[in-house]
Amino acid sequence: MGHLSKILVMGGVAYLLGTIPFGILISRLLGSDDPRQKGSGNIGATNVARVAGVKAGILTLALDAGKASLAVSLPLAFGLGRGVALACAVLVVIGHMFPVWTGLRGGKGIASILGATLVLSPAVAAAGLAAFALVVGLTRYVSLGSLLALLSGFASSWLMAPSDSGLKVILFVFLLLGAMKHAPNIRRLANGCEPKFRAGSRA
Repeated sequence: MGHLSKILVMGGVAYLLGTIPFGILISRLLGSDDPRQKGSGNIGATNVARVAGVKAGILTLALDAGKASLAVSLPLAFGLGRGVALACAVLVVIGHMFPVWTGLRGGKGIASILGATLVLSPAVAAAGLAAFALVVGLTRYVSLGSLLALLSGFASSWLMAPSDSGLKVILFVFLLLGAMKHAPNIRRLANGCEPKFRAGSRA
């Protein structure tokens, strides 16, 4: 297999990994309601935690982050270079947000962005995670914490990885994608009607 073919295959694998709907699968395994039909209708960790409980939400978060970390690690393991890894980071997040199996109705991508960034720059990922934990801990607004985590990750990359222009580009792409997926939340936050996080009864 030629080098270009390997890159194309790796990109396809990254997207397909992103499309695995762990939130739906875990909810089914636990005998819980379909997260697409309850709460916010999102298949990500936050809504799974609301519908199926905190343990289910944590498991969803870990698996969504893990699939993204795997998608970014594979091209590095096969010696395809950091540029391919960066492209796969974007593809796995797009796969999570717009999975072909569920009519392009996916999650908001925060866990997958975390998993991808952990491989590319653990320090930047830690900065984003710290911002998320602080904001959610103080306000209980997961959406606000997610948005500020994306912004913090992008901003911190200028200090922690000043020469890594590729990382800055994909973090900016993640910021734009995250803002787009959180558009309803942004409107509710502006209007003062965004619901605060409450876990489901199975927590």
